[in-house]
Amino acid sequence: MRRIASGALLQFLENPDFLQDNVPTLGFYGAFEPAVQPYSCRGSVFWMGKAFLGLLVPADSPFWTATENEGPWGKELTKGTARSKFESGPNMLITDYPNSGAAEIRTTPHQRSTDPYRGDENYNRLSYNSAFPWQADGPDGEVAMNYVFKNKDNKWEPLRLYTFNKYEDGVYYRTAELETNPNIKLRLADLPLPNGILRIDQNVSTEPVAARLGHYALPNLTGTIKRTTRKVKGHPVQLIDNGTHQLALVTLSGWDKVETLDTKGLNPVKPESTILNVAATMVPAPTKPTVYATLMLWKKSGEPWKNEELLPVKKITYSDPGNGPVVLFTDGTRKQLKFN
Repeated sequence: MRRIASGALLQFLENPDFLQDNVPTLGFYGAFEPAVQPYSCRGSVFWMGKAFLGLLVPADSPFWTATENEGPWGKELTKGTARSKFESGPNMLITDYPNSGAAEIRTTPHQRSTDPYRGDENYNRLSYNSAFPWQADGPDGEVAMNYVFKNKDNKWEPLRLYTFNKYEDGVYYRTAELETNPNIKLRLADLPLPNGILRIDQNVSTEPVAARLGHYALPNLTGTIKRTTRKVKGHPVQLIDNGTHQLALVTLSGWDKVETLDTKGLNPVKPESTILNVAATMVPAPTKPTVYATLMLWKKSGEPWKNEELLPVKKITYSDPGNGPVVLFTDGTRKQLKFN
């Protein structure tokens, strides 16, 4: 516990943007308006004092006397795997990624935009990753780790209303609908992989809609974010690298195009950032729902990508049109998705 507490504190205390006029800022590392809650005030930053309550623990407590260690990250979590733990109370999935050292959380928020406390990007992302602080949505459909849809007011609206279905056979199932139009609805399936996420989502909307989906975002740390384009067995791959991490986005089915976008004022780490988005016009299918499949991958900067890492999926087929597709992986394993 001491190792976790000290690491969490140092992550912020050592950041040069943490203080403004010798006072902690409202935001993330530095001031970041999208993260400020409606109930916050300048004095809210002093809630961070709770982090020092550990100083009240007696000196002979194991919190102080135990030898620090890496816990399961030391031996139990082996590279080349992704380990998930499902918490049935909050229906939360926690995934650890030994390859990158990142941890990720998935939940099922159901908060409307009128909720003054939880109706924003602090809560409505598809997942939250310790390596990639969440980025705010842009006015032109720029989005990180969520869907946005062009609503009837001609504005890009993110998903906020999620419903948990189940966690079964390593797959986290949710449904989601657009707040302003319940005719726009998706079935969502997340499959954590050693280097990222396989998304297999079904469009069960009853009317057409312009849609966008975003990967995580990378802040511009050095002045340049390297962009690379590849093709693996006919599938387009977009990669970005900011000198610390790299992201890859691979489309498998459904999507019309992949975009790499530079953004300003949306990322909590730096003013400029880059995101990977996919886009399509979703149209209701007459028989089985259309599958929108993507690989959202990541590695540390500079690490090479093998083709089998960028494309661990051999093919996606339907065995039961009334349920979900079958995913065949290149290592010979298969996964039958069961949305129902």
